[in-house]
Formats: sequence, C-alpha cells, structure tokens
Amino acid sequence: MIKVLQSMEKPQKRAPLVPIPAGLLEDMIGQPIHLSWANPGCVWILQAIKGDEIFLETPKTKKTRWAKAKDACYVRRLEPLKPTVVRVFHNCNQRFTVAGDPDACANLEYVAVVTVPAGEQPLSAAFRLTNHIDTDWTTNPEVVAMPGNHRSSSVGDVFEICTPGEASVRYILEDMGYRQV
Repeated sequence: MIKVLQSMEKPQKRAPLVPIPAGLLEDMIGQPIHLSWANPGCVWILQAIKGDEIFLETPKTKKTRWAKAKDACYVRRLEPLKPTVVRVFHNCNQRFTVAGDPDACANLEYVAVVTVPAGEQPLSAAFRLTNHIDTDWTTNPEVVAMPGNHRSSSVGDVFEICTPGEASVRYILEDMGYRQV
C-alpha cells in the first residue's frame, strides 16, 4: 500500500531559473543571486564583477567564492536582506595591539552601534563608517555613537557582529584584516 501511494505522488516541479542578463548583472551588486549549477537553496550576495567572473559572499557565514558570470540567476523568491548590527569597541591601550596579544580585549571602550546596510560586508562597512574620512564619523546616519569624543577606528579595535537569535561574534582589527577573538 505504501509503494502504491508513493508511486501516485507527482514530484513537485520547481520554476526554472532565470539567468541574469550580462547587461543587468552590475545592478545586482549587493543583491542575492543563485548559481545555475548550485543546490536549489543556495544563495549568495553578489559582491563584485571582474570580466566574466563574479565574486560572491554567503549571507550567513560570510564565506567568499567566485563563479562564472554566465551562471548567475535570479533567486526564485527574493527575500529582503536584513541590515547587520555591529557594535564597535575602541582599545584604550595607548599602544597598537599585535596579533596573538592575550590582553587584546582587556581594556575596551564601547563607542558605537553601526547598522550596516543589507548586502554590505559588516566588518568593512563598520570600519569605514567609524572613521573620520570626509566628516566626523559620529554624524554618519548609520552610526549611533556613545557619548564622548571618539577617534577613528584602527588596529586593535574590536567589532562585534550581532545577529538576532545567534551568538554575537567579535573580531579584532589587525594590520592585515580581522581575527576572530
């Protein structure tokens, strides 16, 4: 009886993937896309295009990869991405922190909350938004600065990515990139 019921079930057909035309691919930077050869549930955020290659990031783990531009497809159901919240802590030590320093997070001052727009790299965006570039960073609309005078973010400072329903993860800014602490 079970075999009869299973054989009578019709497999669900998925809507076909729609390739993103080369001329419209640039407009999709920062948006979720699917790759024609990937598992149906896999979605990446398009970060950059270089020739016939595209550079992607996974929304949850932030792992990067590249693929051929011809494989880029619209996602079947475009869900709006939520902005990422990053808490910024400045290192109060007068010296810059070096990699592997056990006291790297011993003396931190909570200076800001940054709401990173959906699709942007949280760490890079939080760093950019907490630096005096053209104006005082505390006036950036994406930033809520704590009271006081604050310098620009630099080596040794800590960025904490806060995702609702998940444990927050802290990264320390090093000479070349970030290290999870």
